[in-house]
Amino acid sequence: MHILPNGLVNRKRPRQTFSLVRLSVAEMMKACTCLHILCSLLEKLSDHIEPTREASYNYKGTHTCSLNEEISRMKPGIKKTKPRHAEIATNSTRTERTPDTRSPKAPAEVTIRDIARALDISHTTVSRALAGSPKISDETKLRVRAAVEQMGYVPSASARLMRGRQSSIVGLAIPDIQNDFYATVAKFVADAVAARSMQLMLCVTNDDPVRELRELRALLELRPAGVIVVPSPAPESETQALLRNLCTVQLLRKHAGLNGTAVLIDDRKGVHAATRHLLDYGHRRIAYIGGGTDISTGRERLAGFHQALAERKIESGPVMLGPPRPEFARHAVTSLMTAKNRPTGIIFGSSELTLGAMQALRALGLEWPRDVSVVGYHDPAWFELAERGITTVRLPVEGIALTATSLVLSRHDAHRLEEQLEPLPSDVQFSPSLVLRNSTTALLTSFR
Repeated sequence: MHILPNGLVNRKRPRQTFSLVRLSVAEMMKACTCLHILCSLLEKLSDHIEPTREASYNYKGTHTCSLNEEISRMKPGIKKTKPRHAEIATNSTRTERTPDTRSPKAPAEVTIRDIARALDISHTTVSRALAGSPKISDETKLRVRAAVEQMGYVPSASARLMRGRQSSIVGLAIPDIQNDFYATVAKFVADAVAARSMQLMLCVTNDDPVRELRELRALLELRPAGVIVVPSPAPESETQALLRNLCTVQLLRKHAGLNGTAVLIDDRKGVHAATRHLLDYGHRRIAYIGGGTDISTGRERLAGFHQALAERKIESGPVMLGPPRPEFARHAVTSLMTAKNRPTGIIFGSSELTLGAMQALRALGLEWPRDVSVVGYHDPAWFELAERGITTVRLPVEGIALTATSLVLSRHDAHRLEEQLEPLPSDVQFSPSLVLRNSTTALLTSFR
């Protein structure tokens, strides 16, 4: 009984109120997503359920059966009631399963188990055969490879990574892809890796430690077979930790915080030979324009310059260090060649610096070797074509690139064949060579 405000009595039960549960938009979306996934799983599961005598399933997995079959299954004495779901179908009609008209498996959907079933062998044998395991006979390997080609099997990289295996990727981290030296290195490494049916992933760090860490972290997510890295001047501590448990080969530069073999060039010897060449031509006012001493190559090249002058007991000439970019060389050469006591010979620490120097000399109306003798570093194709050719220190680019790649691949082979891993060799160093062309000339006595 409920008394109304006007004094009348309402004998009806008062209406009950319900509080609504308020959900946020994010929670509602999450619930809808979960429901959608559940429905998709049920639909896929229904495709694998075979119809039985008592029931059949339509293409959406809806359970249906005839009314007569439902009644016949009831025990005697129990009231035979018509089930609610039987209202959908008639007593004399039975829903048949819709035939699967989907296309056959695409090549990317073929699995190792499909190949094993076709060859009547275990999927483990197929997996080992594809990995080149010595435990599998050559005959079985040939059969497996033939089936792979015929059936269009494509290995799943994600599945390989989930099993903790290395991928077929080799990483290469370089500071600058526009630099001719590093572009040539990348070409040699890519060709060597491709010859082994593997892939190269290139990381450009711009000599920025933060970017270097970001690039290498992304690379390591793919579980590479190894990485060849030209380290930045000061790699982050996390970068050093990430590379500690990976086959790492340092290229051209060496940083004490990184493990692994370093494949280097004797940069001290290269600049020493260039400086001695100008001294032999009678030059005494010799300048050096190179990269900074915060990296090992910059320190070694500058040391070779000073060493050659010290051996002849000649006072060191002007030295200008900066980023190995043409714009820095243009500024440095303009400053040197407009000074009162300008140098008669200049040695450069990279091909990019040599390019900027040529541009600056042309802008100043100066010619080489008439006004100044120049010696470059590295030997890109245009060095031979510029004027009558540029004298330079030629670097063994192919040698260092192939050696670094070989070290990574040999380590990968040992891991793949489950052989005992041998320690990486100590540092490998290559010698450069001086190539004489027409950008240098003997200095007249009056100019010494």
